[in-house]
Amino acid sequence: MQQITFKEVDLLTNLRRRISDLNLPQVQEEDKCLVRWLRARNHSLDAAEAMIRQNQLWIRAMNLDLLVLEGDPDSYANNFPWYFFGNDKDGNPVFCFLCGRYDIRGAISRGEMSLCKKSSIKRMELIWRCCQRKSLGKPIMGQAVLIIDMAGLSFSQVTSYEATQLVIQVCRISEQNYPEMLRMGFVINAPTAFRLCYKILHHVLDKNTFSKITVLGSDPAVWRKEIGAMVAFSQFPKKYGGDGDNNLKMGFECD
Repeated sequence: MQQITFKEVDLLTNLRRRISDLNLPQVQEEDKCLVRWLRARNHSLDAAEAMIRQNQLWIRAMNLDLLVLEGDPDSYANNFPWYFFGNDKDGNPVFCFLCGRYDIRGAISRGEMSLCKKSSIKRMELIWRCCQRKSLGKPIMGQAVLIIDMAGLSFSQVTSYEATQLVIQVCRISEQNYPEMLRMGFVINAPTAFRLCYKILHHVLDKNTFSKITVLGSDPAVWRKEIGAMVAFSQFPKKYGGDGDNNLKMGFECD
């Protein structure tokens, strides 16, 4: 995340005063945390305040402290695995999501749409908590680097109306409640079907967020060059162009 500017310092003082009635935890009132909301709303105090207040209502409704302890549906956990690789060169966490083979249509047909959404929110919250931990003692908030493996994605998945709506809902939840959490997203092994997903993301995501997503194709040499510019080769596995161990451990770790 970019350093906080002098202009933002003044705005943050006003924003903190406006939301003082919320009695937020001290960590959430720090400049490096509050500035995310300002930047997400183009430095509009009114819009940033409204966004924070809506987020607090959402947090209470979701009961996030309980949600992060819940297990995922087997179909989600087994077919949509995610991994913590390590850190980028600035100490930000690096995660990998294997998205392409997940049968969203099948999950929805089994009545698991709500569970899928909750599991996605759980992962967002865990990543956010990891970013917070990584930024302890630092002047700026940590952001996540995502490697998104789309191998196996089919047209039947991206042309499903219900699946598309689920993706849109999850993206909007992320935009509204986890602003400025993404540092960079690298999409790899993207088949032709991903073009439809890319168009959807272009219309749903904030312009700044969308600009952080890079589609790299299927060439490991390209992955190595692009990801390696931000992440040390030792921090991501050989199968993705790095020098790290290919024996990945599924689950979440953030040391």
